[in-house]
Amino acid sequence: MIRPPGLARITAKMLSDGGASPHQLEVFRAVFPNGAPLTLEAVAEARAAGLDVTWVACLLSQELQARYKAEMATLQKREGRDVDTLSAQHRAEMDVLRASYVTQTDALLVGLLSAAGQLEGPCVSPPEC
Repeated sequence: MIRPPGLARITAKMLSDGGASPHQLEVFRAVFPNGAPLTLEAVAEARAAGLDVTWVACLLSQELQARYKAEMATLQKREGRDVDTLSAQHRAEMDVLRASYVTQTDALLVGLLSAAGQLEGPCVSPPEC
């Protein structure tokens, strides 16, 4: 278990000692040759490089791991509710948009049919018949 007091950065050695995969270590060393500072910017950079930033939580003490898991569960529930809300809003907005396009398409068709005076005959190459 790695519990250095006043931890200021994550090093490749810490990750290696903790059992990180060879690929993740290779990427980590390329992105952070001198280790990664414990900043949100470094986390964003690590994520952008494809590193599994949540994995490092396994290096926390059992007490801090339990806290992390509990708080993550709360965040995941909140995220799920937010996604459900956004999905419902998105579906509602899409329904309104689709209805608008259908109305416009119907109006176009009725207008063209009305202006035609007569119809030519069977569809030979219909646009979307």
